[in-house]
Amino acid sequence: MSQELRIRDRVRAQGAGATPDPGEAAWDLREPVEPGFNLAPLPAAPETPDEPPSPFAGFPGMGGEEEAPPPKGPGLDLQRLIRGILKRLWLAVGIALAIAGLFLAGALSLKSKWEAAASVMLHSRQDQFSLGGAKPFELQTYNLKTLLDTIKLPDSLLEVAKALQLDASLRTLGTAINVKSGKDSSLFQITAMWNDPGIAAQIANAVAEGLVERSRKFRSDEAADAYANYSKQLAAAREELDRVTAQMRTFKTAHQVSDINAETQVLLGSLSLLEADLNTKTAELQAYKRTLIEVEQAVKGEPAMVVTSSVYRNPLKTRLSDYEWQLQEARSRYTEQNPKVIKLQTRVDVLKQMITESKDEGAPENLYSANAKLTDLQTRQSTLTSDIRVREAQIVALTETVAQNRAKLTALTAAEKEFQLLKARMAAAENLVAGLVGRMDEAEVMMRRNEAGFDLIQLATAPTEPAPSKKKIIAIAGVVLGGGIGLGVALLLELLDPLLRTRRDALGIIPGLELAWEFQQVPAGETALIDPRRPADPVADLFRRLINELDTQLEPAHWRCLGITSAEPAAGRTLVATNLAQALALKELPTILVDADLRRLAGVHPAPLLGLPADQSGLLQALRDEAPLTSLLAVTATPDLALLAAGSPPGDLALDAPTTGDGADADPEQDEGPPAIQRPDPNLIDLGTRQFRTILDTLRESGRNLVYDLPPSSAQETVLEAAASLGNLLLVARSGQTTRQQLRETAELLEERGAKVQGILVTDVPYELLEGPPLFQPAPKASARRRWLHRWRPRTPASEP
Repeated sequence: MSQELRIRDRVRAQGAGATPDPGEAAWDLREPVEPGFNLAPLPAAPETPDEPPSPFAGFPGMGGEEEAPPPKGPGLDLQRLIRGILKRLWLAVGIALAIAGLFLAGALSLKSKWEAAASVMLHSRQDQFSLGGAKPFELQTYNLKTLLDTIKLPDSLLEVAKALQLDASLRTLGTAINVKSGKDSSLFQITAMWNDPGIAAQIANAVAEGLVERSRKFRSDEAADAYANYSKQLAAAREELDRVTAQMRTFKTAHQVSDINAETQVLLGSLSLLEADLNTKTAELQAYKRTLIEVEQAVKGEPAMVVTSSVYRNPLKTRLSDYEWQLQEARSRYTEQNPKVIKLQTRVDVLKQMITESKDEGAPENLYSANAKLTDLQTRQSTLTSDIRVREAQIVALTETVAQNRAKLTALTAAEKEFQLLKARMAAAENLVAGLVGRMDEAEVMMRRNEAGFDLIQLATAPTEPAPSKKKIIAIAGVVLGGGIGLGVALLLELLDPLLRTRRDALGIIPGLELAWEFQQVPAGETALIDPRRPADPVADLFRRLINELDTQLEPAHWRCLGITSAEPAAGRTLVATNLAQALALKELPTILVDADLRRLAGVHPAPLLGLPADQSGLLQALRDEAPLTSLLAVTATPDLALLAAGSPPGDLALDAPTTGDGADADPEQDEGPPAIQRPDPNLIDLGTRQFRTILDTLRESGRNLVYDLPPSSAQETVLEAAASLGNLLLVARSGQTTRQQLRETAELLEERGAKVQGILVTDVPYELLEGPPLFQPAPKASARRRWLHRWRPRTPASEP
């Protein structure tokens, strides 16, 4: 039995006394299909043969138009960074002036000083001395810079101050002393900067002589310490060697070690097989127990006797009984709308009416027999019980065998480790004793040499001219450093900005995403909603371009059914979903806009934006089986566009729909003050039900483009389940409100749930941050004084659908 459903738009009805009634639609049966929307699958589009490409595709009028340059992809947005630095220019200038002022004050406070230098050479000669075949004995080698740093130690500075009777602090004296050395050269100079040239020369000479004597003392003391240390180590090493030798003899006598490795390998192989068998038996036992529980439950649900047939004396009742069995079997396979179910139901109703009219009250005779399924289940139950007992006994035996083998393996392993340890200890003790004997003899020779590590080549003389002043260099360095730090701070603040600003930011956040668009911040007096009477407006052109890019970049199955969601409220989901659906309809693509934002305080819905009542029935009634789906679709003023409203009870929907100025890009969900505690919304539970997936499949079978206005992904877990059922999503993010972390975490969470983010639309993008041509002309710029005052005022985000 075939049926044909159609929807007739009464708003478009003209003539015959018809009165327009916005939003009202009628569903009729067995009538010709009038223009409008119905859920019957659309006919497939005819295939057009591929046309050969034109040889001059890049020239107007010669086979094609020039393609616009592709939008910028992810990367470093230099234009945004420059604007961010200019926005914080006052901070950079302040930091630069402060640092430059400090450097200039320090430069002006400098006084003329005199510099004297003494030349010293590193004494690199060293005779290698070795006893036996070991490596030659060498004293500790210090880095040259480390040795030179000793001249500024407090003890070294105190000796110089006492020797020259200087009335200066150790810090002042340490600052005056410096070292100059050439690259890859053993010759260096020790300089002293002082207010008096004579004292400067005396300080340089005293420091150089102290360095030479200190290096000699270091080498002598180090050799003596090494000799004493080696002596103590040798005594301890000989005692350790005797002790290890005795332990090795005892171990060999007690264990009579022959081949521990071979026996260990045999035990390891046997233990591996036993453990594998034990795991197998354990898994089988668990499987048997689960099966036994299922069989016991099935036995309890089976009756002892079952009805095999019913005998009616009246032939009409016999036929009725047959048709009722057939109807029961058909309902178990098909839905109530299936032609076979409807046909059988009609026959049953007719036979019941005929029996009623014949007034035959005879009861049927039922024939009973033993339930064969119950007998089989009881046999299966007995078999499983026996198998479980056998497996339990096998597991006990295997567990004991494994424990015994492990104990044997542990004993062998412990014995092997002890033997190898004793062997290694004996070898190490013998090597240590031999090495220490040689080192003691070598250290004694080094003690008798008493050599210094440096040679004083030339003493310092009093300088005749003061050292060059660094005032200009310090001042210039202050200006350069201050400017660099100021610009660096401004750049760092821009780079650390956590908020999403442009489409390029979105492309860089989600790896592999290639589709992203931007929606300009709407100036006051401009509309952010597509007007079907003006299909060439900038907003309509933007969403047509979005649809065309989806069509060229993705497969039809990846965008023909598309969910619109966001990471947080107040991003502009409803406005984007409504505009996208209207743009599809303006391209003469039959489209259904589904308002799936079932929250009680969801703000503006698509129905008011499309000129329809905000409190009409819709998706919520379909999810709760309060009305058939076909009766809930409302035809809008835009051709080829139908709306399935949210259907929330009256009072839950906001009836005012801002469509101009900043309000069109905002969301009433966003309130000032601290965020409220998020509580579960009972309406959103229906998005995670099987009924929602059934409705989704029904709408998909219609062959129309589907646009779902979803709640924010953070609203409730059922929103993620609905997104997973849809499969393909368009994320909406608001410039200056959505953070990069929110967008990244939302995309990752949707991917984990099985939903694919096909693109991102960034709304409320300021005019100066747009990458492409603007949709609207910017508002007149404020005066310099007003811009300076507004810079100190925090931006208050507006509310949006």
